[in-house]
This record gives sequence, structure tokens and C-alpha cells, in this order.
Amino acid sequence: MLKKKINSVILPVEITSRELNAKLYLAHRLASKGINVFLGSKFCTKKIANYLGQNIYFDKGYHKGVSEHLYKELHKKKNSIILLDEENGVDFEDLKMLDHRIPSHILSCFEKIFLWGSKQFYYLKNRNKCRSNEIFKVTGHPRFDLLKKQNLKFYEGKQKKIKNKYGDFILFATDNKFSNNINTKKEVLKNYENRYEDLKNWMSYSDSLMQKNFKLIREIYRNTKFNIIIRPHPEENLNTYIEEFKDLKDRITVIYDDSSIYWILASKFVIINHSSTGVESRMLNKITISYLPINLKRNKFPYLPVQCSECFNESSKIIKFLKKPIEKKKNFNKIFMDSFNFNFESRISSSNIIEDFLLTSYKFNNLSFTIIFKLFFLLKFYSIKNIFTHSFLSKKTDKLIIQKMKDMEKQKVIKKFNELYKIVNGERLEILSFDNELYLIRKKN
Repeated sequence: MLKKKINSVILPVEITSRELNAKLYLAHRLASKGINVFLGSKFCTKKIANYLGQNIYFDKGYHKGVSEHLYKELHKKKNSIILLDEENGVDFEDLKMLDHRIPSHILSCFEKIFLWGSKQFYYLKNRNKCRSNEIFKVTGHPRFDLLKKQNLKFYEGKQKKIKNKYGDFILFATDNKFSNNINTKKEVLKNYENRYEDLKNWMSYSDSLMQKNFKLIREIYRNTKFNIIIRPHPEENLNTYIEEFKDLKDRITVIYDDSSIYWILASKFVIINHSSTGVESRMLNKITISYLPINLKRNKFPYLPVQCSECFNESSKIIKFLKKPIEKKKNFNKIFMDSFNFNFESRISSSNIIEDFLLTSYKFNNLSFTIIFKLFFLLKFYSIKNIFTHSFLSKKTDKLIIQKMKDMEKQKVIKKFNELYKIVNGERLEILSFDNELYLIRKKN
């Protein structure tokens, strides 16, 4: 079969704390196979995809009212779209959130849909029987490749620095994006109304939950000697917590910095409500506590993080557990394999993606020096608006986008890229920075 010719693989990043390490790792492995990879913000990667044409664009999930226009533009320039789902960790038990992220009517836009685990696959297969065998593939996700024992040395340096600075601490990963969003409630409603059928109830629940969390944190402070690191959801307003605990800052610190994995590894305990941080925490064999002070109906909350945790509905019971932790004996291997295609012996997901599909389905072109120089020249030295109809600098300054992309600075990205050589053996690569939001990773000539 004649392979489709492709110029590059394009990896958009929306939230650096969640995605950057995994996508840099995937880019590393792709580039070592001779594939040119562009990694950057959604805005910049879309422009590059449509300027070059004939690329593979890794989408992270359908967003009603936004994705339709994006897919149309990409296809017009002969780009292939592959979906690598990013949100399985927040699915409800019945998996119906998948109907919003991967609805049946949008399947024809994708050449392949990579799924985290078999549970997703069988749910979508039953919903889309006509196309299930050809479009869906269970691969796992590169973010979990980095949790393999042989890859944890990638995190060692920063993990040790965190541990030395904060000692024995409890990591509290909050997820109050509805009540404590950095944007206004009006903007929250607009952004999420198509994804949550009962959004106003969620916002009300989130308001109550936040007050319960405040109370629990104060009780932990009074009744234990642990330091407490509060790590808010990427969309949360950090200042709310800083103001709330300004009288307790000798042992309570509010931080939204880099990937949560560094902080999980350095912590003594991890507390969540139903944040997906709980899944990674349990994969790393950390004692993980889910605080559920408000009764939730089944299929109305993120299920997997709770399943992976020791669950409590009273703060006093958590205090008792922190003083004398006795974990219930439970085997999580089946959950990890069914939902994430993960255990420490399983094949890495990036191999499932690259060797089993990309290299067998596509022929990858070399980008000439002339093309790369032209891109660099256009993006670095001239106003891009003359080429793309409006400047990169004209995009709306959005405080939420700034917070989500805070680790995309050139110095940080290149440092992480170089640290990946600790765990990725093989070809020497180079990373070219076009600006703080766009990078080209390729094999050195």
C-alpha cells in the first residue's frame, strides 16, 4: 500500500504542567526516527500546520463550536488529524463524557483515535460499531511512559530539591475550577456549558467543597506537624488560597509549578477530592487520600481518581489516618490496565503510537534547510500578519492562557529536552526555538 507523504508531526500544548513533559518525550522519540516535530501552543501549531500543509496534527479532543473550524482548516491544507485523548482521568464511571469529547458525528475527521485503555475502546466500539476496528486503537498515553521505573530518573533532580526545601509535606491537589476559576463565572459558563449538562449544580457543589477543603487544611495544620503544599487546578486562582492561609504561611505554601509528578514523588501523602493527580499518585505508590465530604451521585464525578484512593468523608478520619496510616489491601493493576493500558511491565505507549502505526502508515519527508530558514525568518524577524493575515502578537492576552502556558519559556523547554537524554537513548537531536511558543525538534544532520 502506498504510504501517505507527511512533512512533520505537530504536537499542540494547551496546559504545560500536564502535557509538556510527555509531549517533549514523544517528540524526542519521533525525532529519533527521523521525523520532524513541531511542538508549541495551539495557536502557533495551527498556523504552522496550515502554512506547511501535509502534516500529522495531534488533536487532544473535540470542543463543540471550536473544533469544527479547526478541523476544516487543517483538512483544507491536506493535514491528517490524529486524536490523542487527554482527559480520560476525569471521566465519570459510565464514560458518557466520551460522548462530548469523541462524538460519533466527528469521527470522520480523524485518521486514527488513540485511546488510554480497553474500557474506552469497548464503550466507543459499542457506540460506533461501523467504524470501531479501523479508527480506534488502544495505545495508552506517553504521560504514563514517564512513570515507568526506568524513566523516573528524569524527575530526580527537581524532586530532591523540592524534598530538601519542604521536608515532609502533604500535597493537596485541588480541583475547584468551577468556583475558583481565574476567569469570571460568566466565562466559565460559556466555556463548559456544552460539556457539563448540570454545570450550575457543579458550580454550587464546587463552592461548598472549597469551604470544606479550607477547613480540612486548617485542621491538618493544627493537628499534625506536616508542611502542606496546595497545588491548585491549572484553571484556579492561586491568590484565593494565598489570601485564605496568609496567617499560616510558615507551613502552608501555595504553588502551581511544573508537572505534579515532581511534587507527588517528593511528598509524604497526596490528598485530592477527585483530581486526576490521584491516578498518577497511586501509580507511583504514594499514599493517596480522596476527601469526599459532600455526597455525590453515581456517574456525576471523576471516577478513576477516587477508585485509586483511600476515601474519607470526614476530616477527623483523615487526621487519624495521617497519624497512623493503614491502607486497605487493594490491587490496582486491573484498573491501571483496563483504563490506562499501564503497568510497569507493559509496552510503552509511544512505541504503540510510533512503531505500530505512524511508521507503517506514513512516509516522512525531510524539511529542507530552505523551508526551515524561511519559517524561522518569517516567525522571528518579520510581522507574521503579512503571511497569516494577522500577527502572532495580536492574539488576545488571556490570563488563563498565560497561566496554563507558564512553563513554555525557551530556557525551561530546552532544559527539559536535554534532561530527556537521561532516559531516551539513541540519535542526537536538535531543538530549534522560533519563539517561546514554538519549537522544531529533529535529528541532527
